[in-house]
Amino acid sequence: MIDDTEVETTETLTLRLLNPAGGANLGSQTQATLSITDNDVAVPVPSAGSLQFAQAAYTANEPDGEFNSITVTRTGGSDGEVTVQYLTTGESTATAGNDYTGASGTLTWPAGDMSAKSLSLNLIDDSEVEALETVKFTLSNPTGGASLASQTQATLSITDNDVAVPVPAAGSLQFAQPAYTAGEGDFELNISVTRVGGSDGEASVQYLVNGATVGTDYTGESGTVTWAAGDETSKVLSLKLIDDSEVEATETLNLTLLNPTGAALGNPAFATLSIVDNDTASPVLNAGVLQFAQATYTANESDGELNLTVIRTGGSDGEVTVQYNTTDSGTALVDSDYTGGQGTLTWAAGDSADKSLTLKLIDDNQAEATELVTLILETPTGGASLGSPIHATVTIADNDETVSTPVTPPVVTTSSDSVTLDFMPQ
Repeated sequence: MIDDTEVETTETLTLRLLNPAGGANLGSQTQATLSITDNDVAVPVPSAGSLQFAQAAYTANEPDGEFNSITVTRTGGSDGEVTVQYLTTGESTATAGNDYTGASGTLTWPAGDMSAKSLSLNLIDDSEVEALETVKFTLSNPTGGASLASQTQATLSITDNDVAVPVPAAGSLQFAQPAYTAGEGDFELNISVTRVGGSDGEASVQYLVNGATVGTDYTGESGTVTWAAGDETSKVLSLKLIDDSEVEATETLNLTLLNPTGAALGNPAFATLSIVDNDTASPVLNAGVLQFAQATYTANESDGELNLTVIRTGGSDGEVTVQYNTTDSGTALVDSDYTGGQGTLTWAAGDSADKSLTLKLIDDNQAEATELVTLILETPTGGASLGSPIHATVTIADNDETVSTPVTPPVVTTSSDSVTLDFMPQ
């Protein structure tokens, strides 16, 4: 036996006895099997591990300064040195250089190191009054055989610590609310701009309108609203909705206040109007498909009548018709072998019942070969379409037997000079 170092499953060796000599014979047990059990152990496959953020969301306050709470973990293995890059995405609302520094770089784990690593991030404590801002991070480009796990993105929410400067005596100008909703049929809008915190002196502010389609979805354009000294009443923008008949998705009108005079610009200075359509899409009608129930029929000349079935499937919207007629490919003759090979079938709205067309078979006494009538469906109306089959072939078997005409023996008249043969008609 050879003791190799390869990891193997159990192997077998088959031994056979053959070609006995000296007059000996082989007995019944001429074959044996040896099973060889492997003694080698598989070497563990090294794993550099998986890298991911410890959690998906983090929070911080603007004055926190150096922020080391955003960590990346290494799990599932620590073989070899590995690295991963981190950087911010375009979905961040905070601004690099104004709200934070150091939001991109590379994290490194030496071989055997599975400790969490922190991103290098510093928050900037400015004096600007701001809404909640976010920084979104993503991991990429792992090295050293490491892979990225599922949590490759994380979001840091930064809460502002600044207090708004007291509103001057002239007040501030702002929308009454940041979002409005109106139905297309409302026509008149009540989007108002307010003056709060003071009314000293005359004040004005421009408003800019964009989104949706002016002249199609609404009337009124960008303009200016003005307050006299001491006036604190709300001002309604001159906008009206157009109630068209077009089926549309909800549309958005964006409104922005800018360039205030005599007063400060308040918050919100931006508002949206969602215009909800009031039109209903016409239902899609399906008039259905018309076709013969089967492509072939068989009848005997003596059957009298044969009904062929035409079906309506796939829809029953509206009244529909279809014409039927015979084709030139048939061997049977109209008015000699049959009548009734053409006409119109009608289905009322909602009717999907089978319709029959009738061939009247003429039972003559003429011995004939088997004859064919071929019919076709054509010219559907009411939005219906033709399916398959649109041809139907009727095989008409004859019921008459061929009659042979008997021959009457001639009448023989003789005289001394001649013989006369007279053939009498039957």
